Amino acid sequence: MSQSIAKPKIKFKIIINDKWNSPQRFIENIDSLLRYYLLSPSLNKREWGLLIEADGQPWNTRETIEYPTHIWSWFQAVLELISGKKQASVWAWEESNCIIIRDDEKISLMDTWSNKIICPKVFFLFEDFLNEILVQGKLVFALSNRLKNRLRELEESCNKYQVPSAVQDWDDLLKKTEKTETAKHELLEYRWKKLLEASEYENWAIPKHIMNALDIIAKYLNENRERWDKFR
Repeated sequence: MSQSIAKPKIKFKIIINDKWNSPQRFIENIDSLLRYYLLSPSLNKREWGLLIEADGQPWNTRETIEYPTHIWSWFQAVLELISGKKQASVWAWEESNCIIIRDDEKISLMDTWSNKIICPKVFFLFEDFLNEILVQGKLVFALSNRLKNRLRELEESCNKYQVPSAVQDWDDLLKKTEKTETAKHELLEYRWKKLLEASEYENWAIPKHIMNALDIIAKYLNENRERWDKFR
């Protein structure tokens, strides 16, 4: 892309049944999201991502989006730039080499892998990028916090790793298999255990970190609003 400054647009999305979905519906009905994760053939289906556009054109794609922990990496990078660093790395996906470079009021983004450009270099005003991150970060916090609280609620309703009675009512997809009732229950127990294990960091720690990051970003934007107005 040229070195002209583009207008960023960021959208927080999650993958359900191989389609992008808005998080709002799951914030309001968190059990539907938990049920999808629990009954998916693969437990590695927790695909959350920040989709970034530059002047309306996609900058990243599903291939460069993976787990909730990768979203937190964007906030870590932004906080490093706010603290005064000129460059920050983003672990945007498992093999990402994404770099954000700050040059006063501008930033550039580029992601590479194995010496190949995966997401091309693009330039944004730092203020514009922060404003987008702030808005979408509130949605990330709302969903992750809702998920954390519901998992805790379900887990506390029974012994550790025992499948809560409320969750046992979700096993209609498992009933379609030819497994015995004992095998089905064991499979449900296995998936519930793995879901809890995967969520211990992704959904229990991230909400607190993101809330702190949002407070820092909002304060930084307010403190620098006048300076940025002059720059424009």
